[in-house]
Amino acid sequence: MRPHRALILAGLLSTSFLVAAPVAAQNASGDQALMTRIEKLEAEVQALKAELRKSQAEATEAKTKAEAATAKADEAVAKVEKASNGVSPTTSALGGGLFNYRAGDVRFHLGGYAGGNVEFVDNGENSTFADVNFNPIFLVQYKDWLLFESELEFETTDGEGTKLELEYASLDLMLNDYATLVFGKYLSPIGLFQERLHPKWINKAISRPVGFDGTVEPLTDVGLQLRGGIPVGENMKLTYVFMIGNGPQVEEEGQPALEGFGEDNNDNKAIGGRISFFPVPWLELGGSAYHARVSGLDELSGEADADETGLGVHVEAVPAALEPTNADLDIFGAHAVATYKDLDLRFEYLHSKRDAFISVADPGGLPEALPTQKTEAWYAQAAYKLAGVTNQEFVKDLELVARFSQLNVKQGILFVDDAQDRLTFGVNYLLAPNIVIKVNYERRDFDEPDLKTENRFMGQFAIGF
Repeated sequence: MRPHRALILAGLLSTSFLVAAPVAAQNASGDQALMTRIEKLEAEVQALKAELRKSQAEATEAKTKAEAATAKADEAVAKVEKASNGVSPTTSALGGGLFNYRAGDVRFHLGGYAGGNVEFVDNGENSTFADVNFNPIFLVQYKDWLLFESELEFETTDGEGTKLELEYASLDLMLNDYATLVFGKYLSPIGLFQERLHPKWINKAISRPVGFDGTVEPLTDVGLQLRGGIPVGENMKLTYVFMIGNGPQVEEEGQPALEGFGEDNNDNKAIGGRISFFPVPWLELGGSAYHARVSGLDELSGEADADETGLGVHVEAVPAALEPTNADLDIFGAHAVATYKDLDLRFEYLHSKRDAFISVADPGGLPEALPTQKTEAWYAQAAYKLAGVTNQEFVKDLELVARFSQLNVKQGILFVDDAQDRLTFGVNYLLAPNIVIKVNYERRDFDEPDLKTENRFMGQFAIGF
């Protein structure tokens, strides 16, 4: 607009000259006024030209800076693409992990964890190296709205074999910034431990809290989840998980197996979820709830107990078998987590109730009436990294851990031998943020009078990648 203005003023100046001649001839007294006007117009034109030159210089400088920034950005992108899509993609190492690869809109990531334990127990058990595991985790992402995630577990058994299990495998559809739809086999969102802390290198202690191993806390399920987070105010946040799945199935003694089954044996689906509130970024408060229905069995696979004749033939104890029935299973709980600087504090509580029902309790047996089962489990844990109090090379990589956990049987016949108070003390040495050596002392005080208190000394090496 400014060049046009200069041209217009120049035109006015020319016009003024054309008008000035006849005016001067007719009225000499107006010459001085006309010259004054011309000088004023010339001054305005010069000022506009100066302003135009300044604007052009600024525009040129901005263009130069923009071209330089673009060149740097192109260089950075080229480096990233070279790292992720090089001639040998197996050697790329973007964002950690064992293997990363990108092809167009698809990204692939291979990570996981591994470890092994050693245990010494004073109750007559043999010292042993045990629980050697390798858990690869596969992630495949398409653009920014679809993710496939899966974990396999290879673990040594009590014998010479190796056990392979599918821990989880699910498709995650990112609906928006606040909601993700999950379909497949997933880690249970009831409680926090199984979903967030169960890998060896993440768990602060070597063992799990008693009861948080499928006894009270569910481990996995097969179905759907809707999960996400919602900001509340400036610094607060609310997270949620809602689930529906096939639910548990009954095993021996009427115990529901709290794991994901690939097929439901009744029409009643398990529903549940977890809600957490973060009043500040380092504090989480919340709770979980879960409801399912389990069906009684009319037979149970396995070897039947031999009768008193030693012939291995079941002697019918009642004239006719009872008809199996269903039972409601309800779990609810609460949790609190504070992770402030080098201090990590955790508390979880879960209560489980399975109603009375009729089911086969033992292989080869007949359906029988099984009483109501009420069980609760909880733990409190504190961990502190000494990096916050010293700069000494060895000491700053140490972490102190203390945990008390408890399993109580309020009513019923299940888990009576497992009910206990478990006190754990540990020292962790962090070779790296994802590589740890742990040493634990654990005291297990059982509720059953016939069971002696156990003292366990354990060691573990674990790595996440």
